[in-house]
Amino acid sequence: MRVLEDLLREYAETSYGASRGASEISSLEDYRRRFPVVSYRDLEPYIERILWGEWRSLLSEPPSRFGATSGTRGVPKLIPLTPSDIEDRLRVMARGLRIVEERMGTGLGEACLSIYFPSRVLDIDVGGRLVPCGYISGIHAAILEERGFPIKPPVREMDAIGDGVGRRDWEQRFKLVYEYLRGVEVGFAVGSAYAMYMFGKYLEERLKLPPRDVWSISLMLCAGEPHIPDYSRDLRKLYGRDLVVVEAYGATEGMFAMQLGKKPYLTPFYDAYLFEIRVGGRVKMLYEMEEGEVGSLIISTRVLPRYEIGDLVKCYVKGTLFRVVGRDRALWRLLARAWRMFELTLSLL
Repeated sequence: MRVLEDLLREYAETSYGASRGASEISSLEDYRRRFPVVSYRDLEPYIERILWGEWRSLLSEPPSRFGATSGTRGVPKLIPLTPSDIEDRLRVMARGLRIVEERMGTGLGEACLSIYFPSRVLDIDVGGRLVPCGYISGIHAAILEERGFPIKPPVREMDAIGDGVGRRDWEQRFKLVYEYLRGVEVGFAVGSAYAMYMFGKYLEERLKLPPRDVWSISLMLCAGEPHIPDYSRDLRKLYGRDLVVVEAYGATEGMFAMQLGKKPYLTPFYDAYLFEIRVGGRVKMLYEMEEGEVGSLIISTRVLPRYEIGDLVKCYVKGTLFRVVGRDRALWRLLARAWRMFELTLSLL
């Protein structure tokens, strides 16, 4: 209830929240009655008003950045980020990493190997104030760099490569990362599992130097795609058999969960966000989800009230451990139902 109370105080300072009586809500049931589940399309008119300078249409404080989605998860979106929203992300990520270090016996080392998209591709004029817009992986890197974290390569140089996804673009990024970290003690890596795999193959095939022969990386934090545990075996071949691959579930909209133990499941950050799930046409709290159920995730953040993000989540241990199994589309739902039937059949044998 504390998380809901904190969110409602922020919503009450916005036009969107005030029009729904956010300051009068005293229960979860009332919140659900007054605030409908929404999609990006529903909130797009409010985001457009933010671009005209009317940031209180949806935000309790001015946006400090905009995160642009690539469109691989659906229609490209523009998500405003506020200072408080960014603090939530950094706080839960730092706490998650501390837990991982303690439980898995890993360390972060002196330097971090990071592959990310640009933090700034353009500046958006918001009522006469220029606000940088970029991709969330680069935005996180830029914020950490501003706070003294030794990001290598420097964000300005990664930004200069641009947001291209062609072979030449990736090779430029990989070359830059290697040049900056060659001879440096690296113990920690962060990026998408696919990018980390391709970087390892680049070093192995182009330079005849697999990353396991260059660095002693003990921990790799991967996010940005489903089925990350499936990469673990190939990543260990490239980076070393003792590598611990940890999954984080984050998006432009927020940092929502992390793998906090050796089992390949996600633990939600319940103390930072409000999570609901749509299962079979019924909406309930995520912690009420039963083992084996699959549903569409609904999040409430400082910026996005009851936002259906479009990801399908499967519960493995009631209310506590989950995995993201795909996008909320007909094919993924069909596959999830088929796999559920298969599991139920096995349980009867």
